[in-house]
Amino acid sequence: MLHPITRDDRSPLELYEAINAVQIAEAAGADQYAAESMANAKQDLQNAQSMDIHQKEMKQENHLRARGGADGGGFATDYDPQDQGGDDAAERARIEGARRQAQDQAQQSALAAQQAQDQQAQAERRRRRRNSRRMRAQQQAQQAQAAAAQARAQQTAAEQAAAQAAQQTLEMREKLRQQLNTVLQTQETARRADCEYVRRSVSHSTNTS
Repeated sequence: MLHPITRDDRSPLELYEAINAVQIAEAAGADQYAAESMANAKQDLQNAQSMDIHQKEMKQENHLRARGGADGGGFATDYDPQDQGGDDAAERARIEGARRQAQDQAQQSALAAQQAQDQQAQAERRRRRRNSRRMRAQQQAQQAQAAAAQARAQQTAAEQAAAQAAQQTLEMREKLRQQLNTVLQTQETARRADCEYVRRSVSHSTNTS
């Protein structure tokens, strides 16, 4: 979340651009994904802000010296406006250098944070794809196990049915054999009876003659 910046008109615009760059990097997650670069950017920004404060203090001090000299104060006899201009230019150069360094670091941190987030998103997508493939593999394995169990059950049922059919066939064969034997025995008994009847008839006829 970006915080509103209250600008001091006495400070360079570039300093607030650096502050804004650091805030943008923070919002992008640079503290988490590019901690070292972000720490350097914040340190550079702090240095630039310290230089800005120091420059303001020097300007205030020189202003007071100038006023003292104009009022006849003895402490301002060594004040030279040209020296002040040189000091201001050097101070502005130092602030500008620190500002640029802070802004560059902040931009690098924001870029590193974005790259880290992209890598994390890619890793998350790869993780989800792996999980999806693993779940499909598990489902296929479960389906294969269920199919194998069903096949085994069907095989067992078929074997039981075949065994039952074989037993019924054996029983039926034995029953037919018994029936056939009964018929054969009945026929043999009838044949013997007929033979005995014929023999007796012949014997009776012979005796009568």
